Amino acid sequence: MFSNKFIQRFLKACQIVVFTGDNLCTESKDAMIQGNNKQLRELFTNDQLKHNDRDFWKNVKRIRMDLEAAKPNLGHYALVDLENRFEDFTLITTAIDGLHQKAGNNKLIELRGNIRRNLCLKCGKKFYQLRENDPLIPVCPACGGKARPDVLLNDESIDQNLLKQAQQAAAEAELFIAVCLKDMHK
Repeated sequence: MFSNKFIQRFLKACQIVVFTGDNLCTESKDAMIQGNNKQLRELFTNDQLKHNDRDFWKNVKRIRMDLEAAKPNLGHYALVDLENRFEDFTLITTAIDGLHQKAGNNKLIELRGNIRRNLCLKCGKKFYQLRENDPLIPVCPACGGKARPDVLLNDESIDQNLLKQAQQAAAEAELFIAVCLKDMHK
């Protein structure tokens, strides 16, 4: 289990940062994470969005509908509990499924975005459009501009401002916990 030293540091800590990856979501039956990773790598590119937007958005909509049934697991709820117990708590995640928010986390840095959310390419507004009967290709409710999913596509880099926020939180943390990160030993 946990060493006494870890438990003592945990109990005394004021600033806690937890970093999670995609693996926390596997118990939630997240079809996007568990299967089809190769297909998603090929489909989730700027080139696909630009030149084959209908197929791109059909896949995004399918993933969003699959995620509607996905439920946060005990790991997600444990992180909500930690957030509620510690005043200075930050959750950093690479998961794009939105299950941390669905569970109730608010102090969150999403390094790769959120597949449930859209980003207007014209005005930068972030908005949700998730109902079955919503138009296939979302339009910004504020300015009418074209939108894209608010996620890091496979040919993009992490937003430097988000990365700086995450780095600052990690640097200032009295306790940093990494949870469910895959391939860390490679």
